[in-house]
Amino acid sequence: GLSEDLLKLISRIAAPPPPPPPPPPKEVPRAGPLTVHCAPQECEVLVNGRSHGLTRGGSTTITGLEPGKVFLDFKKEGYEGRQAALVLEAGAAAEHRAVLMPTLSIQEKLGAELFSRLVETMGGDAGVGALRSLSAAGSAILWDRAGGSTEWTVTLRLQLPGRAFWELRAKDANWWIGRVGEQIKSGGSRKLKGSAVAMELEKNLAELLAYQVAGVLDRIRGGNLRLLAMTAAPSGPEGVTLRAEGPSETYRLTIGPDFSPSRIVHESSAGVGSAFEAHYADYDAGGGARYPMTTTLRFTDGSKRGMEIRLNKLQRRAVLKDSDFRK
Repeated sequence: GLSEDLLKLISRIAAPPPPPPPPPPKEVPRAGPLTVHCAPQECEVLVNGRSHGLTRGGSTTITGLEPGKVFLDFKKEGYEGRQAALVLEAGAAAEHRAVLMPTLSIQEKLGAELFSRLVETMGGDAGVGALRSLSAAGSAILWDRAGGSTEWTVTLRLQLPGRAFWELRAKDANWWIGRVGEQIKSGGSRKLKGSAVAMELEKNLAELLAYQVAGVLDRIRGGNLRLLAMTAAPSGPEGVTLRAEGPSETYRLTIGPDFSPSRIVHESSAGVGSAFEAHYADYDAGGGARYPMTTTLRFTDGSKRGMEIRLNKLQRRAVLKDSDFRK
């Protein structure tokens, strides 16, 4: 029953009604988690210049990133940094791997550590010394250029650095070779004299002598070669490569998971031995000195030439005389 003037007065002085609530904010789309892996472990990871800390055990997962192009940086002291660009999609997980290259000083440090572990695995200095004089027996397979093979039983005597003797026997032939330094004598079945097989056996004996693991380790240490490696420990069944570099020659050693050499390749500026490699397997640790009971010598010049020796008897620290290297 109020008058119209009074109603107008009340409407002027009354509080205004509250505004309607704002609409809920739109949800900003996010990319799925980004997982990054870095070797070596504990790299710093940056996304668009912002640090996301260190990887743990070689990996880290980053969340909350917006979709679109992002720039990654991987850093670690002593290693060359790496950069990468990725396009992240909303709700989609992403992954990236980076391997940092160690600087030369770090490669030398890792190479020295890896070589030390190798020598330790072979039995230390005493173990390597025990492998400088050997007497052994077993079997051998010789492959010619075409891939044809001949099988032999073999008696072997080695004394590093330059003395070797072996005698090989097959059903219808036999051949022996004695080597003292650069002096070589040989003999056996008449049909093998002057033959390609006899010449190949002589080359293989020279290579077997040159690629004795203990001899290679002695030459690396004696030649003061620079040791380089990307890591100080094998990271998988394929092993890790150790490079021993000098002014005119390089040895590439593949070190297996147990820190024993599985492959050695020699490269020289003169080209001698550069088409050749040796493979080692079936290590025997008797007497505290590890020795490969299987050695495969392979040429890499496109031919199928080579030889495999499987030993079933081995005497370390063999006491050998000059007469042991002659028939």
